[in-house]
Amino acid sequence: EHGAARSFVVADLYRTDGYRDNSGVARGNLFAKASLDTGDALWALRGSYYKSDWDAPGYLSFASLVNGTVKPSDRDPNAPPLFGDAERYGLVLTRRPARGEEGWHASAFAEHYEKRRANPAGGNPNGYNVQNDDRAVYGGRAQYHLGIGAKAAITAGAELRADRGTGINQRWDTPAGPGANVNNHWDLDLLTYGLFAQAQWQVLESFKLVGGVRRDAFDYRIDNLKL
Repeated sequence: EHGAARSFVVADLYRTDGYRDNSGVARGNLFAKASLDTGDALWALRGSYYKSDWDAPGYLSFASLVNGTVKPSDRDPNAPPLFGDAERYGLVLTRRPARGEEGWHASAFAEHYEKRRANPAGGNPNGYNVQNDDRAVYGGRAQYHLGIGAKAAITAGAELRADRGTGINQRWDTPAGPGANVNNHWDLDLLTYGLFAQAQWQVLESFKLVGGVRRDAFDYRIDNLKL
């Protein structure tokens, strides 16, 4: 803490080689948050970063384990050495009343992630299908909370979320790299936005009425780049 400001940081690192062939994992997380009390509002900014890299040994046949043709520490002999990796990072800014619930509540966020995952292709020990995602997601929400006496309240607001990027599923004919065959290639532009309102009334100490309305709109453009 420093005056009206507070900060909080967490870091996490994890690594294992696994007990089976081709089963290593390396993963890291970093999270940081800073908040500031301005008297009438509490502002907070938080950021996160995630990165991972893993190998997948695949499934072993129970019959093969019983008859001894494979060991428990082996990877699947009928699939290529599978793998994957991911990276994700983002920021979130929030605002809420410093005292109580009445007033403006708002948030805005932006996030980017990339993910790659290999899957075996039809039992071919040398062939992969590799799924790649590269996306940017951002949006926000704003709502106003109004108290009516000691037993009733109304909340109204709006929110928006955009998701843009690509998704590609590509054939890797050998572990060396991708071939020319693309199974799927999508370009995505997904926008969702909505309005909402909610009211509540505490009729009795143990009985509360809550009701609300909401309307959402979806503006989606999905292009098939394979075609």
